[in-house]
Amino acid sequence: MESGGLLQLARSEPCPVSKPDGRGGWRAALFVIAIGFLERIGFYGVQGNLIMYLTGPMGMSTAAAAAAANVWGGTVLVLTLVGALAGDSRLGRYRAVVAAGVLYLLSLGMLMVSSMLQATHPPHPVSCHDAAKACSPPPPPVGHLVLFYAALYLLALAQGFHKPCSEALGADQFAPSDAGARASRSSYFNWYHFALSWGYATSTSLLSYVEDNVGWTVGFAACWVTMVVYLAVFLLGTGTYRVEQPVDVPPLTRLAETSAAAARAWMAKVFSPNKDAVRTERLLAKEGVEVDGKGFHVKLLPIWVTSIVFAAIVSQDNTLFTKQGSTMDRRVGAAGGLVVPAAALLTGPSFYLCPHPLTHAAIAHTHRMQQ
Repeated sequence: MESGGLLQLARSEPCPVSKPDGRGGWRAALFVIAIGFLERIGFYGVQGNLIMYLTGPMGMSTAAAAAAANVWGGTVLVLTLVGALAGDSRLGRYRAVVAAGVLYLLSLGMLMVSSMLQATHPPHPVSCHDAAKACSPPPPPVGHLVLFYAALYLLALAQGFHKPCSEALGADQFAPSDAGARASRSSYFNWYHFALSWGYATSTSLLSYVEDNVGWTVGFAACWVTMVVYLAVFLLGTGTYRVEQPVDVPPLTRLAETSAAAARAWMAKVFSPNKDAVRTERLLAKEGVEVDGKGFHVKLLPIWVTSIVFAAIVSQDNTLFTKQGSTMDRRVGAAGGLVVPAAALLTGPSFYLCPHPLTHAAIAHTHRMQQ
């Protein structure tokens, strides 16, 4: 991410609202920022409270539910490679985001049906009704499990298309030839992650409350409606987007070529990095770019490997930490009025990023006044 002042306060170049042909610039980027906010609400409406659904209506133990949620979460991250390949190859980023919207609607619709079927399943066997102690609910029928997991992994595939392509599509709206493009792009990334943080906070607080207190079907329906708005907003901005042409080569072939060449280049230059290397935001190199290690970022592999420890720790957030929070006294107000959802206890870190663009703007403005 390039550095630069927010809202162009630290730059003298003008920030283009859009190009003369009506495409690109802030007008187009605002649509991408809006869908980033909406997508976080719809996606984290499922992921943020998944452990409670697995241990509740699905009748799984905490250990089994945490394992299932972590495997699914890992699949979500791995599938971003699939989405990045699709966005950089024949599909293109715009159509990849549209595909993500369609997959979101399909997967969340299946989750709604699955939760409605689960509601008709008796929560406890008849033999437990008069028992002195509570017993675990029986596992759902095999058909319900197949539908549920199919929906869950379609949701992971939708996230795989959205995550790498939507943010990059927004950055594409500021071409290097635009006046003030560098500062504009930096400002865009700030506002994009500002929107993501508020989307996450909204989802884990409001939607989790609906799921815990109103019903899971209603909560999943709210996620589905949010994704309807997501797709509608994105399509509404179609005429404003500057769409970059994808690489017109078989993605796996191109990836294999660039990976092999990049591996050789990295081994040769690991102790003397080339500071003049061309930066790229593509997983696949463009046509006409030499295959010399500048396409597929093999140099990032050591960083990815060392991130495994961090990922293992963060994976506890939406599983065991949320489950532990459900055992706490979360009542707020007199007479136990409001009960804070367990998933909402994790919204604190997101508020660290929420005021960041405004703080950055104030710092940039102060710096400019001191000059």
